[in-house]
Formats: sequence, C-alpha cells, structure tokens
Amino acid sequence: DMCNILGVDPRPYLIGEVLLSNVGGTATLIGDPPNIIIGSSFDEIGFVDFIINVLPCIFFFCVPATLILVLQIYKYYLSTEKMATLDVRTLKKTYQVYDEPRLLIAGTTTFFVILIFFLHPVHHKDTAWIALIGAFITIAFTNPHDVQDALRNHVEWDTLLFFAGLFVLVEVCAAMGLLTAIGSALASVIKSQPEEDQLTLAITLILWVSAITSAFLDNIPYTATMIPVVKILADELPDTLPVKTLAWALSFGACLG
Repeated sequence: DMCNILGVDPRPYLIGEVLLSNVGGTATLIGDPPNIIIGSSFDEIGFVDFIINVLPCIFFFCVPATLILVLQIYKYYLSTEKMATLDVRTLKKTYQVYDEPRLLIAGTTTFFVILIFFLHPVHHKDTAWIALIGAFITIAFTNPHDVQDALRNHVEWDTLLFFAGLFVLVEVCAAMGLLTAIGSALASVIKSQPEEDQLTLAITLILWVSAITSAFLDNIPYTATMIPVVKILADELPDTLPVKTLAWALSFGACLG
C-alpha cells in the first residue's frame, strides 16, 4: 500500500524485507523460531548470550546486504531530478491508530518484557514464562471483559499445537534411539580427527548441513531434531566441543540457510 501511494516499485522493498528480516532475526533469541528452540533447550544460553555472540556476526551480513538494497531501491532517485511526493494524508488515512490506549498498554508491556529478557543474567528465569506473563497482562488490560474472545480468536493455536506435536515427535525419535545413533555416528567421525581439528570439523558439519537442509526443508523441525544431537556431541567430547559453540553453529546454519 505504501509503495502504491508513493508510486514506486514494491519489489526491492519486499526483497529487502525478506532478506533483512531473515538475517536480522538470527541476532536475538526471539528473532527466529529456531533460536527460540535453541534458547529454551540449553540452560547455558540466554537472551544476552545471543546479543554478545551472534549479533556482531549478523552485523557483517547486514551491512553489505543493506548497501546493495539501498543502491537498488534508490537507483531511480539517484538518476532523476524529481522525487516522488509523499502523500501524508493518505498514509494516515490508510494506517490509522484506532485505539491509542490499548496501543500504549501493549507497547509498554512489550518494552518491559524485552527489558526483562536483557536482565536474564540477573534473574535466570526462563524467557518463555516471561513472554507468557507479558501476553496475559496485555490480554487482561486491553480486553478485560472478553478474555475468552482474545484467547479464542487472537492466539495462534495452530502454531502452538504444531510446536507441541513437533516436540512430541522429537521425543519419540529420541526414545527409539534414532537421535542417539545419529549423534554417536557424528561423534565417531569427529573423534577420528586430531584433537585440534575436532571443533573445526564439528562446526563445519553442523553449519553447512543445517544451511543446506534448511534451504529445502522447514528449519523449525530440523532444529528441534538437531538439539539432542548437539547435546550428544557435547557429552561425547566435552573437552573439545563446547555446547555453546555448537549451538551458535546450529543457529547460523538453520536461520541463514
């Protein structure tokens, strides 16, 4: 709608949104579903750990991508003297704020939830519970007279049931010994290498297998399946394979692939 109002080609903006939302989402624990799964599966990893270890790397991905997209988007404006006129009235009419008090409540709650995420090294509480409490506070104060309607029509139950069924399936595979067999096979391949090369090989395997697999299959079930495998590798070789390093390799491969 904004591109139609401005009279410009929407394709560069859509491509930029797809690329940078995917790349940028890798930087935080709540940015992508695979990161949420990783953060909730490893007690050693919190919200701030993603900021410290992943965000600087994502910055180097975003800078060249942003420069290319800016040149592509503004190529027309750099070669013409007349800029498109921004119709502010039409924009305000199209994207109206219908309920400012509710927007203020939801925005304030979101701010404090993210702030508490950053304070994870202090309180050590699971981010899932913090997000759930924030959601209930938002529902209670924005729709206090009809909570059932909010829960019934505004909660993505299909997504929640998908995650629940996915974790049940992963636990079934673990109980059957399938994930243990995969982890042991990878551990045996890594053990055959010199000790100084084991971490490099493990990172390379997890990163590229995750990237290639996620390019063709959904990265959410893949990440949920690989979590036990990563734990097995870290348990088999605790001296050479730190679990955090393997988790970062899984995050980069699954999210960027």
